[in-house]
Amino acid sequence: MASFDEAEENFLAALDIRTTLPEEMPERKLENTLSDLGRMSLYQRGDLNKARNYFQRALANMDTSAPARQKALTDDPWPSALKAGMTPEQLAAHQVSLAQNRDLSVATDTISRCIVLADLGDVAQELGDFKTALSFYERARQLVEALPQGGYLNIFELVRAQIRARSLSEVAFVHAESGEVDRALKELNETIAIQRSIGKDENTAQSLQQAGSLAYDTGDNETARHDVELARRIFAAANGCKMWFRRLIFWRSSPVTRVNSMRPRTTLGRHCISLARQVILGRWPVPRGPSRPSA
Repeated sequence: MASFDEAEENFLAALDIRTTLPEEMPERKLENTLSDLGRMSLYQRGDLNKARNYFQRALANMDTSAPARQKALTDDPWPSALKAGMTPEQLAAHQVSLAQNRDLSVATDTISRCIVLADLGDVAQELGDFKTALSFYERARQLVEALPQGGYLNIFELVRAQIRARSLSEVAFVHAESGEVDRALKELNETIAIQRSIGKDENTAQSLQQAGSLAYDTGDNETARHDVELARRIFAAANGCKMWFRRLIFWRSSPVTRVNSMRPRTTLGRHCISLARQVILGRWPVPRGPSRPSA
């Protein structure tokens, strides 16, 4: 408990520092520290009232600082004198860069707000107020649905998928608690499909475990066994490859022969070593992990 007290003191000190920054500064972002305080209060300390207060303050600050952030989206930090000496190609590249930064800023602000809304939904859920919880999850979903299509690096689609999956999984839990098991299973299956499509392996495994538990409760032991076993395989593959790739920094600074001399005993290890050789030889980007097992 003492470590949480110390952490809270540090967060509050960080909040004080942020508060001293000019209000018109878009990077001020009090909501970041307020959200961290809320999550610690909710998930580590179980203080629902304090967590809700921090999350509400975070949302309020997002609303207050919205004009400053909106202005920053339209500002060009490069002075006219500098741009006057640029070629048409350089000016065009500069405009592309500004548009990319705008997309990333909009996506970041949107996902921050959505996560706080989902956290408020979790607080309401813990308090047994399912109606309020569902309203917060729906607000988060509506925010990402309002985003434009595509964006730089397809960022808007990624944010949309992440929040859809988070909202659906939370809604499924509420419906399961309310006795609407079939509806919850349908929502979980949709959640799993989204999570797998964007490479969220550990989240996929957690949703599969939740679906397996619900299937077991309905007497469908075969589906429950399938879901739990698939969750185990996905989780093992995701975490097993993390162990191997944590050594990549060492490997990339070592001779190729050092990697070639490694003889892992498992199929997963051999798979990771093979990819590591390609990375070292410059033939492959640093991988995120092995292919997920098929259902």
